[in-house]
Amino acid sequence: MLEADKVFAGSIPENYDRYMVPLIFEPYAVDIARRAASLSPSAVLETAAGSGVVTRALTRRLPQSASYIVTDLNQPMIDYAASRQPPDARIKWRQADALALSFENAAFDLVCCQFGAMFFPDRTSGYREARRVYFLRAQRGPLVRFAIAPLSGAQPTSYAP
Repeated sequence: MLEADKVFAGSIPENYDRYMVPLIFEPYAVDIARRAASLSPSAVLETAAGSGVVTRALTRRLPQSASYIVTDLNQPMIDYAASRQPPDARIKWRQADALALSFENAAFDLVCCQFGAMFFPDRTSGYREARRVYFLRAQRGPLVRFAIAPLSGAQPTSYAP
């Protein structure tokens, strides 16, 4: 694969959001947001956020005290996602590789990724990184959720300690 093929730039983020999100991703984003918000997280990390469909769904449900870091490998996708989201002091947008996250250990009580894990060249590394930055709050069970089943042919995966 050419390096240029990995960059979602130009009109790709907008077309992805316009056509792919309603067709495939939006119903799953609503479900992930509902499940994630029910856990009342205080520090959220989203990897492989794409055009921000989960971000838009989850932000509406998060407590005002929560912090939310939204990441994607492609800066143009992050820029597009940020442009679709109303200003919100809880959200920080960052370019990041989900296989080599630059965050401290145990920095987040919720890590989510909708469909992006199927594109990880090394899924084990992606799951390991998610686990490394995740901390388990004693009052509830673990959640490091990766929704990958419909497009990858695999069963939905939850990775937990």
